[in-house]
Amino acid sequence: QTAEGAMDEVTGMLQRIRTLSQQSANGSNSTKDREALQKEVDQLGAEINRISSATTFAGTKLLDGSFGGSFQVGADANQTIGFSLSQTDGFSISGISVAAGTTIDVISGSTGSVTTAVGISTIFTGGGSGGINIGSQSEAQKV
Repeated sequence: QTAEGAMDEVTGMLQRIRTLSQQSANGSNSTKDREALQKEVDQLGAEINRISSATTFAGTKLLDGSFGGSFQVGADANQTIGFSLSQTDGFSISGISVAAGTTIDVISGSTGSVTTAVGISTIFTGGGSGGINIGSQSEAQKV
């Protein structure tokens, strides 16, 4: 229940970040408005990190990537099921490659910035079907 409560909080924060991203993409926002929205996203990211490192039950950290254990599921000693909880801090999109010869290992969720080579680049997600074309001078709200 402790981990579930923490994950519910993180889910709410990620939904808020999504809402802020949509607001930032609105063409009517000024640079100052977008900076304020980004500041809130940064604060939410820091809070997600704090929740990840501070969530404990009976002195055991649950969401920092170190928690795991096993269940005895049969009569024999080797009949167990092991488990572990992944680390939940930070947020990023990884494994995205750019067709124009540049590879992006991580797009930062906290800074929202991506650097690509000059020219037209196409970003493909995992399946390779579909993509996003980004020109060298494109702004996020126009892409």
